[in-house]
Amino acid sequence: MFVLRRKSLIVIGICTFMFGGIMMLPAHVAYSWFAPPSLKLIGISGTAWRGAALQGAVNDVYIRDLTWRIKPLALFTGKAAFETSVATAAGSVSGDIYAGIGGSITLHDASGRLSLADVHPALRQNRIAGSLEFDLDSLDLRDGLPVQAAGKLTLNNLTAGAFGSAPLGTFEATFSSQENGIVGSVADVAAVVDVVGTIELNQDRTYLFLGSVAETSKTPANISQNLRFLGSADANGRRQFRFEGEL
Repeated sequence: MFVLRRKSLIVIGICTFMFGGIMMLPAHVAYSWFAPPSLKLIGISGTAWRGAALQGAVNDVYIRDLTWRIKPLALFTGKAAFETSVATAAGSVSGDIYAGIGGSITLHDASGRLSLADVHPALRQNRIAGSLEFDLDSLDLRDGLPVQAAGKLTLNNLTAGAFGSAPLGTFEATFSSQENGIVGSVADVAAVVDVVGTIELNQDRTYLFLGSVAETSKTPANISQNLRFLGSADANGRRQFRFEGEL
């Protein structure tokens, strides 16, 4: 029994020593060993435990003023966790990132502001622009796809090519997780149109946005004209819409 306990203590001591050695590696060395191809950084300083980078890119999105600090207790759950903050060309993000085996990523207590152009290429392709503010309790990503979420998103100065170049206004979406994916309730906050709807993002990468829209006293004439393509309004002056596709 004493021999087994002594061996266990030796193993724990060796593992602790190795872990401490890795954590105290210069940050640029750890970056060269462990960083994924999608992450490019320059001006790296500090250690693997606590470090910073002047600028770089993630999936070709420019970032700057990156800082991180490892949360060591998460390693006992089989995940690498970082408390991090970073700025982009048009915003900033902060929160806790948990990376698991198999490439899963979870964000906790994440908040920030981003340009929609940096969120997904499909938005640029469909001429959708504006800024995105988010306050998320949690967000689970698998292969880059959100599969679970809890929190709120706000779209400011939203523009959509189909309705011209003038801003449509501000809209909010509150998200929660369901059995097959994520569901969000969407509504206008301060906009030139009255919108209510529901958006679903399924684990097979399909999405569905169902809702209705109505004109207000602030609706420009060109947008009123474009809304007619959605069909006839009902007795309450609302037009139904349905958008679906795959990410």
